[in-house]
Amino acid sequence: MRHQQARTNAAHRVAEDNHWITAGSTGAGAVVTGDRHAAGPEVPLNLRVYEVAELLDRELAEFAHRHASGPAPTGRKHLAAYAYSIAQQADADARSDYEVLQMASNLRAAMETGDADQAVGKLTCPGCLCWSLISARIRGQWHCVCLNLRCAPTPDAPRSWALADVARHNLVAVS
Repeated sequence: MRHQQARTNAAHRVAEDNHWITAGSTGAGAVVTGDRHAAGPEVPLNLRVYEVAELLDRELAEFAHRHASGPAPTGRKHLAAYAYSIAQQADADARSDYEVLQMASNLRAAMETGDADQAVGKLTCPGCLCWSLISARIRGQWHCVCLNLRCAPTPDAPRSWALADVARHNLVAVS
């Protein structure tokens, strides 16, 4: 468990430094650790997980606005049920948008809760089609970063993908 957490924390730092390309960086003792934003006695819940839920609410409201007429309902459960019903009754584009939104949200939640290794490790890179993705926080947003050197646009910078792009690619690959 501790090793897995250390690997996840190291993945979060990939975009911030050259850890993945520095000679000897994969040797023993090279694991980068970081702070975990867990709940404490003053805050009864993990605020980052709450932010993920709020972001999903905004994305579901935008989805409903794009694919349906009329106002979207308020409340998390009602909005989620409404978006699901729109996706089931609408055309293939709306269903695809909904599936991408859900998968990207699930990836984001996994990354925030430290389960990124299981979630991202099963997905292929949209650029090189390899299973070489890890999660990384880039400028405050979660992304998937491909560690395949052949996929990198330049030797010193890994290619990063927005969660929606990774979700769209992997959902199309399954279809």
